[in-house]
Amino acid sequence: MLQKNVLFAGHDFKFINGFINYVRAQGWNVRMDKWFRHSRHNWFHSIYQLQHADVIFCEWGLGNAVWYARHKRPSQRLIVRVHAQEVRGGYLAKVPKEKVDSFVFVSDHLRRAAINKGMVGESNSVVIPNAVDTRSLAQPKLRSADRTIAMVGYIPKAKRLDLALDLISELRKKDPTFRLVLKGKRPEELKWLRLRDDEMEFFKRQDERIAVEDLLGRDAVGYSKFSPEMASFYAGVGHIISLSDYESFHLGLAEGAASGAVPSILRWEGSEDLYPSDWICESLGEMTERIVNSPSIPDRGAMGWVRERYDVQIVYEQLVNMLRHFG
Repeated sequence: MLQKNVLFAGHDFKFINGFINYVRAQGWNVRMDKWFRHSRHNWFHSIYQLQHADVIFCEWGLGNAVWYARHKRPSQRLIVRVHAQEVRGGYLAKVPKEKVDSFVFVSDHLRRAAINKGMVGESNSVVIPNAVDTRSLAQPKLRSADRTIAMVGYIPKAKRLDLALDLISELRKKDPTFRLVLKGKRPEELKWLRLRDDEMEFFKRQDERIAVEDLLGRDAVGYSKFSPEMASFYAGVGHIISLSDYESFHLGLAEGAASGAVPSILRWEGSEDLYPSDWICESLGEMTERIVNSPSIPDRGAMGWVRERYDVQIVYEQLVNMLRHFG
């Protein structure tokens, strides 16, 4: 390979910042095209960066993928990494699929949904999971971790904060030392959410419930601000939960498991393809019993399971191989 120039384009790189650094360390010339929003960008900057790229890696299949598919040269390789919202919201259908060399999905159920909707083809779509930095997350657990349940990312309402409150309420009936920690930005911090009355009303009701229910007293529910540094947070977490209506992967759950927290999932479509069956619960009652009767913390079985499948070294090499196959 004579040239190694890769351009990363998108509005949000939070899921691949580690990979971008990895690519730089591998000796690639990395260029960046940070978009303002899903479909807003500096046209002149994008044109300039495009002229110097051998491979274009679009993070999210939104307006960035549409624009680069239309403007790239035939000799340039285009990779589009897809998340759930592009498939559910129909954005991916706007991307000229014949101009894309590879669509990368983080899970097979998401890929299958896109294929069934005619958004991508069988031959130009692959599954490469999210990467987990298992080494940095494997920190000693704090003494309080065994009674701390974390929900990492509780916005939008499809994450089901209401069910998390039901869960902690049931747990505290059995042991009042259990507490729930909600990690991430508050609803009022997100402009797009503030514009959705139904979402804001939902979170208002949850706040009111926390304030008035006896089992959800002052120490029952805590908040932890959004932070890209998660290892110290997970050190205080003994149980990580996923209660969503739907997910593409739920990275927070995998990261929690990698830290040694006991993972519990209320079954969502595709969860059985991504995680072991004993992590998956059919009801909140079953999840309550799993948490109460959980093995000692840290859960070394969960740590090893994630490390063997989703560790950064494994996943990053799969993604780098996608970059190498050009020209």
